[in-house]
Amino acid sequence: MSLYRFPLSKSRRSDWMQLSNAFMALLLTFCLALAGCSTDTDFDEADAVAPDAAYSPLAEYQKASSILVHTPGNEIEGASGLHGRYNVSAMKEEHLAFIQALKTNGIAVFELTDVLKNAPLEALKAIAQQLSSADISQMDKEELIDRIIVGAPLRGIYFMRDQSITTPRGQVIGKMKLPHRQLEPALIRLCYEWLGRKVAYEVQADGACLEGGDYIPFNTIAFIGEEFMWKCFG
Repeated sequence: MSLYRFPLSKSRRSDWMQLSNAFMALLLTFCLALAGCSTDTDFDEADAVAPDAAYSPLAEYQKASSILVHTPGNEIEGASGLHGRYNVSAMKEEHLAFIQALKTNGIAVFELTDVLKNAPLEALKAIAQQLSSADISQMDKEELIDRIIVGAPLRGIYFMRDQSITTPRGQVIGKMKLPHRQLEPALIRLCYEWLGRKVAYEVQADGACLEGGDYIPFNTIAFIGEEFMWKCFG
């Protein structure tokens, strides 16, 4: 990997990643056994609760039909505390290769900034105004998007799994614990509205949070993790 300067060699990193993946697979199998669930992936989708074909996959191991992404850029280069820690050029190159691999496999890919250009101007202004009291009345959509993503900066927004989860009943908009990520769900909601994705629920309660990286759908059940680093429940 070239995204971060790890102290381990490539061969050692590969060994650790294989060990980590094996451990996670073992842990998931153990949890399923405790829940009385089969680990057979040839399940009958009719068993899922009120599934909507538009909101898939119903399980982590199924193929996605469409994915919303954000290619990392200036928001990382301009973030305090990150100077020299990331090779942004390499991140962009790898992410673009990832997007191409998705498209090659028949998956529709939507880029965050492209989708946001279709959002209502006033909606973008409302988000941008949360950053500062500067005059944004004459800004166009591209300037507003840049101000929000780069100006904040939203340095974690390329982790596009975190801001929401997909359920058989629609999208659930999450709530981020870290202050520098709390604007992200609002942007994702704008994207879903333009893409015609139904928002089934939005987490808003004080003290609550939900991050998509803690959610693992597994057909008729789902796993929700506890954010041990940030001391909140998903």
